[in-house]
Amino acid sequence: LKIVELDPTAVRRELILVKVRAEPDQRGAVLEVVQLFRAKAVDVAADAITIEATGSPDKLDALLRLLEPFGIRELVQSGVVAIGRGSRSITDRTLRPERQKTIRVV
Repeated sequence: LKIVELDPTAVRRELILVKVRAEPDQRGAVLEVVQLFRAKAVDVAADAITIEATGSPDKLDALLRLLEPFGIRELVQSGVVAIGRGSRSITDRTLRPERQKTIRVV
């Protein structure tokens, strides 16, 4: 396992799934916010909508601030993942083939 600190220009993203209270009369307003942030409604129930969104931490914080008045029932959030910009990869810069390890995530 090798940990690499990327420079500030790296592409960074985070994922959230958020379940928001959405009574029938509020559903349209919730979906407008979803569209504004290019998020997706991944589940719709009679009184709730589950939303998937990816982006920078600042973008996701702004989305959550707009959804908060509707009532956030549940929220799960990944950590930030990142990858360097351009054609070079992490392995080009820092890892040698004889030192690489394969990690299996279950």
